[in-house]
Amino acid sequence: MGFDGDDFINLVVGFRTSLTVHQVLERLHQAEAECGRERHATKWAPRTMDLDILLFGDTICTEPGFTLPRPDLLKRPYMLGPAAEIAPDVVHPVAQRTLGELWREMQSMQSHAMRPVELAWTAARRDDA
Repeated sequence: MGFDGDDFINLVVGFRTSLTVHQVLERLHQAEAECGRERHATKWAPRTMDLDILLFGDTICTEPGFTLPRPDLLKRPYMLGPAAEIAPDVVHPVAQRTLGELWREMQSMQSHAMRPVELAWTAARRDDA
């Protein structure tokens, strides 16, 4: 959505961490770099990896190049749908409604051409993350 390019997979994960939001963001940028992502590529251009923080607890933050909760979360079904699937009772700190409620409302207002796909992969557990 937003540019011409190869199909890609969107994935939402939830986790607990003792790291600060900036430490998590730094680790995400490191992972992107390890996958060949160049930080200053053209916006909406195809990329090897794109990792974003959608929510970080009830944190509300606006900084240059970084806003929480991610504003697109309430506009993009490929973000909100999976987030609501794994955390339907989490309250969006700005909208003050659960992700499940927000997703049901979005679904009632438009149709989505999303479909789940099976992924086969093995993840190594890191205790320092």
